[in-house]
Amino acid sequence: MARTLIPAWDLVKKPLTGYLAMTEALPTDVCSCFPDIRKILDDPSAHFWLKQSLATAIQADSVDVAIDAQTLADVLSRWCDHLISHHSPCA
Repeated sequence: MARTLIPAWDLVKKPLTGYLAMTEALPTDVCSCFPDIRKILDDPSAHFWLKQSLATAIQADSVDVAIDAQTLADVLSRWCDHLISHHSPCA
């Protein structure tokens, strides 16, 4: 049976205005001793969902963010392995 795949980005598209509205509320200097987040938020090549996640995460409890980030990394790693193993043209 042929599989019809929907690209993952079609499932999570959001208008760019959502990100722009969130960054307007962010301080101009997220944390001068940790510039990594600001660098990603300002990077035009960074994906929207990553910017949105960072903009939301820096406003949340840091312990919750650390736990959620590890959970997300674990799930996405397994999901990518699954896509490569079961849905790529080489599988």
